[in-house]
Amino acid sequence: MKQRSLFDKQVIKLCPACNSEIPLTKEEVYLCLECHRMFNLVKRYLKAERYDPNFVYKDIVFVKWLYDKRKVDENDLIPVNFPESYFPIELVNKFRSEHAYDVLVFSRNGGKPILCNKGISYGQAKEICSRKETNFVNSFAGFCISGSYTDTRKGEPFNI
Repeated sequence: MKQRSLFDKQVIKLCPACNSEIPLTKEEVYLCLECHRMFNLVKRYLKAERYDPNFVYKDIVFVKWLYDKRKVDENDLIPVNFPESYFPIELVNKFRSEHAYDVLVFSRNGGKPILCNKGISYGQAKEICSRKETNFVNSFAGFCISGSYTDTRKGEPFNI
């Protein structure tokens, strides 16, 4: 009996990073054999739930936004790590300007993050988190798309 290969019925796509051919299989993640980068199909991001352990929430929001703006097709390949880095900075900046961000304080010892500023712009969140006074001995400030963290404690907002 002949053993079937995963690549019997090949559909070839080009790697977005190095333009080498990638055979698509029935596997969940696709690996470019030339540059060793991993990719998902857009349709996997579209099906992903908020707390899917295989995805970062901001990446789900970003890819869904790209799909809604018709910048990607459901059969396009999207890098698993840092998908924003494969798109023009103007497009990424437009995405960032259309979404609100939360600033949280994370403990280096674990525990619930403290929600300090909610629903602010990307620029404001980045500015707050880059200040020296937001990097403490046992905790630090970080930011994310609003709603990424639902289990938080209430904290005092940082001045903008």
